Amino acid sequence: MRTDVKVLLLGLTALVIFLTYSLSPVTIGEEDTEIRKADFIALATPAETTVPDSVALAASADSLASAAKEVTFAPDTTSQKIFFFGDSMVDYLGRPFESYAAKNGHQIESVVWFSSTTQHWAQTDTLQYFLRKFDPTYIVICLGSNEVEARDIQRRQKWVQEIQHKLGDLPYVWISPPNWTDEDGFTNMIRETVGANRYFESSHLTLERGPDHKHPTYEAAVGWMDTVARWMQSKANRHAIIMEKPEETVRVTHLQMLKPYKLRKKK
Repeated sequence: MRTDVKVLLLGLTALVIFLTYSLSPVTIGEEDTEIRKADFIALATPAETTVPDSVALAASADSLASAAKEVTFAPDTTSQKIFFFGDSMVDYLGRPFESYAAKNGHQIESVVWFSSTTQHWAQTDTLQYFLRKFDPTYIVICLGSNEVEARDIQRRQKWVQEIQHKLGDLPYVWISPPNWTDEDGFTNMIRETVGANRYFESSHLTLERGPDHKHPTYEAAVGWMDTVARWMQSKANRHAIIMEKPEETVRVTHLQMLKPYKLRKKK
């Protein structure tokens, strides 16, 4: 018999013996001591590897970050009672915003508090007053244009958090100021505090400015609002609502203006 045939037969014989042993119980003596058999499932499954906590946490963070980028939000198609508040930028956005509200079946009340800051809205009862008065279902904030050059970022973050606390469970979005100068991290703080999917970044927009070189012209504000509206109904917005572009401009009747107010220093 050829040598290669003998080797093949020996191999097949060994395989049959191995399978017979593995699939049938084997005992020794009178005590039925079972010999440990091969575990094919264990052989086919990779052994578990202990991963250092630091590596596991890093991998988990990467997975969450990757998943967050893929999260999208379907727009709410119901009519909303919108409360739009903030500093003087609301005077510019509030006018075209009212046309968007009329087009899409929303009610809107806008309050511009000239020269106001996050501190004004956080440390007075003004916000609570208007929340009770308007009983809104949706909040839009445009606040921070008087603070873009601030450096006491941590202190102002507490004011942003206080505003969040006052809003409770109401869905809200924050429109950043259209920066006209370099800053020291103020708007980044707002974005990180409220969340990127609630935050519209205006600093990248090129807007025609008025005489003070800070506020946009009213014409430029219309284009600004168009960009905001596209984002508001996009899946990138955590609280997306319907904001189709209006064909015509309506008369502004729901915009209130508050005079500048100097906060008293706490003793």
